[in-house]
Amino acid sequence: MKFVSKFKGIAAQKGQGGEQIRARRGVAREFLEQSVYGQRTRDWDAVLRLMQCIDYLQPVLAGPSPAPPKRLYALTTSPYFPSGYFAEEAPPGAPDSGWWEIAPNTEYLKWYLPPAKADAPPVARYFLPSTIRGELK
Repeated sequence: MKFVSKFKGIAAQKGQGGEQIRARRGVAREFLEQSVYGQRTRDWDAVLRLMQCIDYLQPVLAGPSPAPPKRLYALTTSPYFPSGYFAEEAPPGAPDSGWWEIAPNTEYLKWYLPPAKADAPPVARYFLPSTIRGELK
């Protein structure tokens, strides 16, 4: 299912204006409603948990346009965030077996975590709903 939102362009732009923050929340909510709530278990708590982990002062992108990175590291599954969550860098000490090759037409949501410290660089995270649907292995 291709994700379409009239706010995608505004949400992907750099900047911290009120319009951009509202667009980022809207894009994240719409994407997650369609790919998590609508496809998986109708687990609204999973959508809310993820939305609380997004720094809305940073861009939020929904693809496959632009294409996702060619390689992403699968983050450990947990009861809070099951499969489908990826990072651009492997966590320290993580095995090399966690890297996945990602097709350029893969649907995804990219966001940034809230900073751990005031001067910390933004850390990107990805959600690929195709892993939940069993389309990406």
